[in-house]
Amino acid sequence: FFKIVNQGNDPDLIINVAEVKPWKDSKLNSLIYEVAFLSVILIISFYSLMIYLQNKMKAYFHFTMYLLTIFVFYLFTLDVMRDFFVSNHPQWSLHCVAFALLGPFFYLGFMQNLINTKELLNIRWHNLFSSLGKVNVASFIIFSSYYIFSNDFYFLLDTVRYILAINVILGVFLLFLIWRKGNPLINLFVIGSAFMLTFLSIDLIRWMEVEVIAKFSMIGFLLEITFFSLGLGKKNEIIAKEKQIAQNSYIQQMKVNEELIENQKRDLELKVKERTIELVESKEEAERNAKAKEEFLSVMSHEIRTPMNAIVGLTHMFPTENQDAEFEENLTTLRYSVDNLMLLINNVLDYNKIS
Repeated sequence: FFKIVNQGNDPDLIINVAEVKPWKDSKLNSLIYEVAFLSVILIISFYSLMIYLQNKMKAYFHFTMYLLTIFVFYLFTLDVMRDFFVSNHPQWSLHCVAFALLGPFFYLGFMQNLINTKELLNIRWHNLFSSLGKVNVASFIIFSSYYIFSNDFYFLLDTVRYILAINVILGVFLLFLIWRKGNPLINLFVIGSAFMLTFLSIDLIRWMEVEVIAKFSMIGFLLEITFFSLGLGKKNEIIAKEKQIAQNSYIQQMKVNEELIENQKRDLELKVKERTIELVESKEEAERNAKAKEEFLSVMSHEIRTPMNAIVGLTHMFPTENQDAEFEENLTTLRYSVDNLMLLINNVLDYNKIS
């Protein structure tokens, strides 16, 4: 005899009676598979988070958050949350269902950063799918709050089912839009998403079979994660190649700049050499001109002084030969002028010697 208290207010409670050993074996096999699935999700999300913290690539952040929403959702569907974390309050595990609504938001964010839909798609389609992600976040907040106050789990479950179905339909349309652009990175994203949408569609059709809810899509998520991881690796290769190209371009530009500097240096040295030659020639020419001027002034000074000496001598001789007063006066004036002219000639000669 046993008594069951239905704390979750579940009108469709199903009780299955089985022998202990077959039930334990089945439960153990199922638990191994489920724990392995959750471990893979958790390990990959932690690894992606570490890479994001290292390179700050937003695609890794959205991929990490997408994996964590899947992880939390499956804590409910696999009964891990109920059996191991809130076993005294099993109804609390039902809140994990709403986390499925956050998945599309981070999925779209991952897509935008992985394949750059802003450049790939028409701006209207890009804005539409960006808005779709925000609508899913708003739905998560609204219906989670509603469930907290109403405890109407079946309404929450149906709402999540229909919203996910709408996301699947729009996701198929989105894959069709980007598939036509065709490149290796897009192909990896499309193939992974196609697996996930296909298996998730099967689970949405079988949604009310509570004992198998969302368990078929586990395969789809594992395949999707595999192709998404390959896509991230491809993205890293593309970024690395772009960096290498940019680095090679920078190195090439540096070489060109060095060649330009060397050419300018050679041109400058050549100009300096030519200018130096010109200056030397100008200096030599100036020295020749100065020497010629010096020789000219020296010669002219001496040539002028020779007749001037004769004139000076005569002006001193004339007074003894002629005693006329008027002549004496004129001769004095002449002597005075001759002395001044002789002084001027001597000064020119002295200045020339100083120069």
